[in-house]
Formats: sequence, C-alpha cells, structure tokens
Amino acid sequence: MTPTNESPLFGRLNQWRARPVSVTEAADAIDAGLAPAERTALRVCPFKFLSQFDYTLGVVIRNRLGLWNEGRMVDVDGQLVTCPDMAAQLVIEELWFRERQQQVAPDPVAVKASVVAAMRSTLGTGLHVTRPAGSRF
Repeated sequence: MTPTNESPLFGRLNQWRARPVSVTEAADAIDAGLAPAERTALRVCPFKFLSQFDYTLGVVIRNRLGLWNEGRMVDVDGQLVTCPDMAAQLVIEELWFRERQQQVAPDPVAVKASVVAAMRSTLGTGLHVTRPAGSRF
C-alpha cells in the first residue's frame, strides 16, 4: 500500500521532514534498520576509512531522511548542516561511535577479512593499516 496525501503516514513523514532532525535522531532512525553484517563492517572499520560508506550507507541516509529534498539536519552544536553529504557523514560517524562503544566481541574471521581488505585498498598510497590491539593474524 502506497501512502497517499490523505494518509496519516504521509502526514507524519512530511512533518518529520519539515523540522530539523538532530544527528542523534537520524542515527536512531538508521540504526534500527542496520543488518548485523553492516554493524560489523562499521565496527571493524578504522575511522579514517569511514568514507568508504559514502556511496552505500550514505545514500541510504540521504534518501531515507530526505536530505536531497530540502531535509534539514542539526549537528551536535545546534548548527544547521546544509550539505546533504556532510549530514550523512555525521550520521555515519555517530553510528560508528555507537558500534565502537558496544562491548560485543566481533567475529575474528570478519575482523581479519576487513583488515586485509583495508590493507589491500591502501597498497601504494603511502597509508598503512595497524592491527587492532590483541589481534593475531
């Protein structure tokens, strides 16, 4: 069933998009729909490589929050973020911090695969990837 202009869902959606959304509210909305594999990918990704999520999770964030259609977001300091890409990046960083704060032990095979993929993507760029403390590869 698609929402029509008269449906309550359509009204709530437009009301939600009309007001500025905080980064925390946006992260709550996106966090509810993340799969376990996406959570693991965020958790094991080093902060400097979070830009790899710009064209995957970032697109989902921009579309779901209506950031391309005049959706507005307020950062932690209360400043209005006008760039949809920057707003999506702030949400990705918030999700990353949340996943890092959880004390769930990640799957060692997934961690190793993520680290190996990160190393391969930085070959020849002068960047290096360090192993997580206590890991044995």
